[in-house]
Amino acid sequence: NEAAATAFARAVVGAGAPFGLDSFGMRRDSLGLAPRLAPAYIKLAGVHIATMLASSGARFYAESLVSAARQLDIPVIAQNVEDEAMFHVIAGLGFSGYQGSLGGRPVRWPPAGS
Repeated sequence: NEAAATAFARAVVGAGAPFGLDSFGMRRDSLGLAPRLAPAYIKLAGVHIATMLASSGARFYAESLVSAARQLDIPVIAQNVEDEAMFHVIAGLGFSGYQGSLGGRPVRWPPAGS
């Protein structure tokens, strides 16, 4: 619901917090939302990241997103980066950052015994 998302984004930004788009690319029309919602960042859905090593189409989509977002000064973060090979792919495509177990395995929070 784009109208609800726009209202939510305005409310978040109006309260002084940044608004980001997570799991980006799960809808076919996602790319058109970025300029209208003007997020502080975009996190490309992990499903796209996972297929980039084997799929030139997935790499093309990611590269197009990063390029378009750069024109809007919106950083793009890759989700589900699990290994060095994927890290090198996203670095080559110009992603601003990454999230995933390459940076460390998830840990229980709060730590046991706290």
